[in-house]
Amino acid sequence: MKSAEREGLLDDPRYKNGLPADHPVRRRENVFSFSSVAASLELMQMLSIVVPSGVADVGAQVYHFTDGTIGKEKNRICGNSCFFNTVIARGDRAGVTALGRHAVAEQAREVQVQRELAPGRRA
Repeated sequence: MKSAEREGLLDDPRYKNGLPADHPVRRRENVFSFSSVAASLELMQMLSIVVPSGVADVGAQVYHFTDGTIGKEKNRICGNSCFFNTVIARGDRAGVTALGRHAVAEQAREVQVQRELAPGRRA
């Protein structure tokens, strides 16, 4: 079902109407509140990174719905053998496919590479 969501099928009424009556997607469960909480926590995490606060890395934060607490990892260090050290500042060139291929993004990157390789290009 995750790939159906990534491909945008869950936004297509024809896809949902074609599912069997007992399919989990047709249970009409409202997850808006969980989605909005996840979005707000993501925004707060991002702000804690970019807004000057005197703390360079607040660490990972995990919200626990059942008791309403936010767990935090303290003093976790990425050692020399840590994967993340190999992709720092690599962006699209990190060679990581996290959620699957995106054809339009791949085409845009290829166009950019071709521009950079074009003869007579000004720096």
